[in-house]
Amino acid sequence: MTRPFQIGFALTILVCGGALLWHSFDPSYGSMGIGSAFSPVFFPQVLLGFWILFGLIVFVEALGMATADAPKRNWVNPALLTFVLAAAVVALKPLGYLVVSIPLAFLSGWFLGFRRPVWLAVIALVCGVFGWWLFDRALGIPLPRGRIW
Repeated sequence: MTRPFQIGFALTILVCGGALLWHSFDPSYGSMGIGSAFSPVFFPQVLLGFWILFGLIVFVEALGMATADAPKRNWVNPALLTFVLAAAVVALKPLGYLVVSIPLAFLSGWFLGFRRPVWLAVIALVCGVFGWWLFDRALGIPLPRGRIW
């Protein structure tokens, strides 16, 4: 990615994420989830917080980039990652969160260029189990359970 393109990408992420996060605090969402310990917009707010953090990281990295010619782009891995994400969304209901999240985390790391399979498997396992524990157990927000688990 060239520096101007990456700065534009980061600013787009920041503006969209910020606007969505700001909208998630709209009072109209206050009446939703009555009797629940957490508002139904809590999980999207957590994700949008990470989204904005990601945008800030990309922006800071772009500011430090040298202005050079862009390398040749490889569209195979992003296309495969999109396919894996779509397959995970379809498989979520029949298989459940935990069974889908671990391979999704592993394949996401692999297609994004992380090539240490042992560490990638450990990170995927920890992220999947921690995500399940955090939302299902600690916060009491039930995650999809499939036929397998």
